[in-house]
Amino acid sequence: MKRFFSVRRMSLMGLFVALQIVLARYAGYQVSSTLRLSLENVPVILAAAWLGPLSGALVGALADILGMLIQGSSGVYFPPLTVTPVLLGLIVGFAFRKITPKRRWLGLGASVVIGELVANLLYMSLALVWYNDVILHTHIPFWVLLSGRAPMKLVILALDTVVCCLLHQAVYHRVVKKAVDYEL
Repeated sequence: MKRFFSVRRMSLMGLFVALQIVLARYAGYQVSSTLRLSLENVPVILAAAWLGPLSGALVGALADILGMLIQGSSGVYFPPLTVTPVLLGLIVGFAFRKITPKRRWLGLGASVVIGELVANLLYMSLALVWYNDVILHTHIPFWVLLSGRAPMKLVILALDTVVCCLLHQAVYHRVVKKAVDYEL
């Protein structure tokens, strides 16, 4: 546990939280009231792959909560939606540990696809349907919501995969591998 709370690891996690907040809240494009086009998942994915699943989940949760506190004008805080970045961090972190081909960036690409499909397309869609039915009382059918969100989420999935693989190739061996021990 002492290695988990090292200064270097906490600094990298703080950097990933700050990057996620900037990418999600200020560098994204709001397509509709429930859909935002941004690269907000990239810092969570990289934290999970480089630092481990627990670090990825922690970065996702802190960034979501702090981002909502910083920019409160985007609505009310809805805790079930915080599960999405936490789940993304956990899934990508564990998948990256298990998928270890000769070229690690291919394993990262596969981990990103698995994590995004489970966390964003499945859980986010279910949480959004619940939010629509219980809070907003619009009673929009699940398949209508999914058909409106799925194409944009697939575009974001492709962008996240490419950006994460490129950053992993460029940065991981030069900076992160030399500095931080991978730990659960």
